Amino acid sequence: MLSITAAAATAARICSSRNSAAITAAKTLTRHLATSHNFTDQDESKRFHPVYVHHLSKVVLEHLQNNRNDWVVGQGLESGLRLNPDGTFVLHFPTGSSGVDGGRIWTSYDGGTKQHWLSVYRGKVVGRFMIKDSSLLNNNDAEVNDRVRECVDQMIVKLTDIESSMSTP
Repeated sequence: MLSITAAAATAARICSSRNSAAITAAKTLTRHLATSHNFTDQDESKRFHPVYVHHLSKVVLEHLQNNRNDWVVGQGLESGLRLNPDGTFVLHFPTGSSGVDGGRIWTSYDGGTKQHWLSVYRGKVVGRFMIKDSSLLNNNDAEVNDRVRECVDQMIVKLTDIESSMSTP
């Protein structure tokens, strides 16, 4: 059986085809799944809504998904994503066995300095990587995207190095 999320994705894909019969079927499927899971029509608008993700946060998340997926899964990060209304995100590491906060990775924007940041907190490690300085005039999109991916890779290397040095006697 399809999950509601998978059904919504399928319905969106079908609706983008502009085939009226397929669109009707997709809407019916979505309504059927919603009612079969005890959701009302009023709940449907609460479950499916557009979410704003800032371009730089999107580049970070896509790079983690497409190029660093093994690391993400190995760290247990695949289910800890929270998207914030301002377009930033927080990706939570799993909580430790004793209930200790496992840490997090997040993006943020400093309006005073016009800088976008990728930050990490894990155990005793705290780090920040500037992914874009909007006060500079020479911010080419391709260069900025490359810089974002580079920062993600640097963060992963730093975390990996620290974890391996802590596990070595």
